[in-house]
Order: sequence, then C-alpha cells, then structure tokens
Amino acid sequence: MKASWILAIFGIVAIITIISIAGNVNAKTVYVGPLERYTSIQDAIDNATDGDTIIVKDGVYYENINVTKRLIIKSQNGPDNCTIDGKGKTVVTLNADGITIEGFTIRNASIWWGSEMAGIRINSNSNVITNNYIVSNRRYGVHIRSSSDNIIIYNHISNNWIGIDLGSSNNNIIAYNNIYSNGWDGILLGSSSGNNITYNNIYSNDWGGISLTSSSNNVIAYNDIKSNEWDGAFLKLSSDNVIAYNNISGGRYGIELYSSSSNNITHNNIRSRKSVYLELSSRNNVTCNNISGQEYGIYLKSSSNNVIAHNDVHSGKGIYLKSSSSNLLLNNVMYSNGITIQGDKLQHWNTHTIENNTINGKPIYYFRNKTGEKVPDDAGEVILANCSEMLIENLMISDTDVGIEMGFSSQNVIRNNSFSSNWYGIRLYSSNDNVITYNNISNNLYGIKLKSSNSNSIAYNTICSNNRKGILLYRSSNNITYNNISSNTDAGIYLLSSNNSRITYNRISNNGCGLYMDCSYHNSIRKNNFIDNKVHHAFFIDSFLNRWTGNYWDNWNVMLPRPVFGGIVITINIGGEIPHLVKKDESIEIGGYPVNIFIPWLNFDWLPAMKPYSIG
Repeated sequence: MKASWILAIFGIVAIITIISIAGNVNAKTVYVGPLERYTSIQDAIDNATDGDTIIVKDGVYYENINVTKRLIIKSQNGPDNCTIDGKGKTVVTLNADGITIEGFTIRNASIWWGSEMAGIRINSNSNVITNNYIVSNRRYGVHIRSSSDNIIIYNHISNNWIGIDLGSSNNNIIAYNNIYSNGWDGILLGSSSGNNITYNNIYSNDWGGISLTSSSNNVIAYNDIKSNEWDGAFLKLSSDNVIAYNNISGGRYGIELYSSSSNNITHNNIRSRKSVYLELSSRNNVTCNNISGQEYGIYLKSSSNNVIAHNDVHSGKGIYLKSSSSNLLLNNVMYSNGITIQGDKLQHWNTHTIENNTINGKPIYYFRNKTGEKVPDDAGEVILANCSEMLIENLMISDTDVGIEMGFSSQNVIRNNSFSSNWYGIRLYSSNDNVITYNNISNNLYGIKLKSSNSNSIAYNTICSNNRKGILLYRSSNNITYNNISSNTDAGIYLLSSNNSRITYNRISNNGCGLYMDCSYHNSIRKNNFIDNKVHHAFFIDSFLNRWTGNYWDNWNVMLPRPVFGGIVITINIGGEIPHLVKKDESIEIGGYPVNIFIPWLNFDWLPAMKPYSIG
C-alpha cells in the first residue's frame, strides 16, 4: 500500500512534467533578475507563451503575480535565496491549468479584511506547487477553490492562518510537506472529495492538524501529526474517508468525528488526551489502531452502529460508551483500563455486541438480557445490562476502569470478590434489589458507586483505602449494614441527593470524613461506630429530617445528645437590580453574580452509645 502511493505520486509528477515539456516544441526559457531583460516576474509571464520556463534569479520581488498560461516558474537557487513578497495581497494566483511553481519563499499576503488573501491561490487544475516556503500569510498559505488534480509537494508552510485550504476541490495530492505553526488549521477541507493527504509533517498548529467538513472519500495516510492544540484530525459531516497509518500525538483529541459516518480509522498510532472521539456519528470503523489516551482511549457519545475492533488500548479510560447504542466491540486488547457504559436509557446498555475483548490478559464479560447465569471465574471485568439473578463470585479484578458495572439489572448477587486498584470497584446504574456482600474493595478511586439505584443491600464488605470515596450514593436509596469502611481518603460514605437509606451497624473509621451528606433527606443513621475519622465523623450540607440514633462516637463520652455538625448554603444574587435569594434552577440575572453564604446548622444523635458495638 505504501509503495503504491509513492509510485502514484511520483508517476503523476512525471506525467505532468512530460506533458508540460512536450506540449510546446517551441518552448523557451527566460530569466528574471535585475540585469535580465525582465526585472519583474509578471512582465516575464505576460510575454511568455504556453510551455515556457521562467527562471527567477536571487532577490526579493515585491509583486502580486497572476499566471494565466501553462508555465514553469522556478527560482534559480531555491527558496532561501528568492522571495516573492505580496505587499499585503495575494502573492501568486493561478488561473491556467498545468502551472508549476517551484523554489520560492512566498510571503506577506497579510491584509486580513481580504478574506481570500493567500500566499498561493489556485483557481485552475493540474498544477504543481513544490519546494516552496509559504509563510506569514495572514489568511491562507495555499488556497484551492473548485480545482482538481493539483499536487502540493515538498513545501514548508508555516505562520499562516490556515496552511492549506481546499474548498469544493477534488482529486488533489498533498504530500511530503512540513505544515506547522499556523494560527488555525494545518490543512482544511470543505466540500471536497478524492484528495490524498499523505506523508506530511503537520505539527504545532494553533487549532487542528487536518480538518474536514462535508467532505468524503479522502485519504489521510502516513502523516506525522503532532502537538496541534485541539485536534490531530477532525471530521464534521463527512463520510467514507480513510484515516490510516498516521502517527498522531498531543492535542485534546487525536481523531475527532462529529456527525460523520462510514469512515475508516485504521492502523494509526494515536496518543492524545482523548485519542479517538466520536459524537453523533455512526457506521464508522475504528480498527487495528494502537491507542494511548491520557484521559480516554476511544470515546463514543450519542453514537451508534460503529465497529471498534482489533485495537490495542493503553492507559487512560479504555473504551467509553456514553448514551450510545448498537456498537460492535470485538477483539480489542486493553491494558489498565477497560470498557465503561454510561447512559440513562436501556438501549444504551443492552444493544451492543461486546465479544472477545480482554483487559490485562483476562476476558471482559458482557451479559445482556440474561437471567440466572454465573459469571466465569477468570473475568477481568464484568458488565451486566438488563440482567437478573446473576451470580458474580470469587473474582479477583484489578487495574480496570470498572470491576463490575450494572445497568438496568436486578436481583443479582455480588459476593466474595476482590476489587482493587480500579477506577470504580463496583458501579450500578438504575439497578435495584441487588446484593453486594462479603467483598474486599480496596485501593480503588471509588469503592462502590450507585446512581438511581434503590433497595440494594451492601453488607459485610471491607471497603478500605479507596482514594476518594468508599461508598457513593447518588439519587439512590439503599441499605448499608455491617461493613468495615475505613481509611478512605475523601469520605467513607457519601450521600448526594439520596433519601431513605438505612446505614446501620457499620464500622466507619480513619476516613477523611466518616459520613458526608449533601441534599439528602429521611435517612436513618443508627448504631454505627464512628472512630478516628480525620476531619469529621459526620457532616451535612442542605440535608434535613435525617434520623441519628444510637451511634458510637469515639470523641463523645457523656450521656447527652451528640451534635452532628453541618450547615445550609444559600445563594444571593448580588449586583443585579435587586439583591435577592436565588432559588434552585434560577439563573443569575445579567449584571449579577452569585454569592454563597454558609449558615452553620446542627443535627443531634439523641441517644449516643457509650461504647462501640461489636461489628464484624
């Protein structure tokens, strides 16, 4: 494949050269220079005929040249010695087919209000732009409009706003260029198809390396794309493009697709914050890539019917499916990450096909719409989607994004497992009546997280040394009993917008905060041991009507109600027409700004225990 593209590029160059030579048997060579017959390039052009060659001697030429004939225009000694300065306007305009521009520094199309200002503007076909320095043009380095079969090769294109811009232009070749330090994109295609962008070095551009909008059937291959600020390659409303065999590194996104379909992303090395990102995109193939994501390896948002297969995904979160459906994940090899599903609809969970993927050499098991099965003992990660009465036991899962994740699943049992060094040990979404018991959950970022999940039993677990929270409930109501919850950095138990949970007979010790509640009501906190927590045994914000009774507090040894400290946060709009209290979901009026005021508040454990309970 590589050899065929090289031969194709050089073959086209050779053909164009032969045609240009043979096209006029009377072709002549003329010189431009201070001591020559022509002292300006434009004079030489005006007096030339099709097929002539114009050789420009060393110097700086302040001109805006318009080429209306099939000519070869080249410098005598290369771009270091021969400059065309556009004095603020477009430097070179091509209005005939078959022109060659070679060996110049082309600069200073610098007037911003001229939206079409460019170093080279191409309005024709089958031209060759080669071995030039195209620099310091305020809008475009090379601007190609409604043109085809041009070759842009071996140029240095830098410090323009956009390096190369193609609009409604097809079947052009852009190869072996250095395109860098431009103020927006290195290469920008709009409504263009059939272009080959290959073997370029595209780096340090202030926005993106290569951007396509409403463009199809282009090939982007064998490029080195690095250190661009936003995207390595960005596709919007674009389809049937091939992005292959590129090295892409740095930037926020390696390859980003937005509302794009049927593209092939294959055999690339990608190392970016979000290496492959698809949003509102479908029927794309992401295959055989080597991916290292600082934040995410492959991220799909609101995207469906894509194929993610045969990729090696290292570091960051591995494959992340957010509000997406009906994707095929096949034969991916992941290290220290895994597969994460997030979505508030059942179809976001149970419509995928996820087969033969591994994490750290162990299988990733994905069950959808299953009842009454047992998860194999060799699992490296487990995903349950719309499952019930499943048994997950005796697993040792470590170094993944999520050890066990459930969506829309009920009456499952997770017991006697070990979860360590994961992002989440166990994560449940919209899953009810499950039992999580006798597990060892340690050294994760979060031990257990439940969101919109109710009536689950979390009992007899050891939940310790997690880097943020031991147990996090969000909009959930559950029973948390007989657990040893210790040495979690942020909080042992954290309730956020969660009501009606029962927290009883737990040993809650040595955490940053033992129990933290935020906007949570009607919870029962009863007969727990609060021992040696570092900041607070318990603390609450905007949480009321919770019942504290019979807990043991190691810093309270009098037969009186024990105060539980917390507070109320009110927001006041300052700076508007009338300062006033801001209600929830109320926007701040123009000209105002919010000020939060903390008002201390107390709850009480009315019957605190005087000695610790025997728990575990």
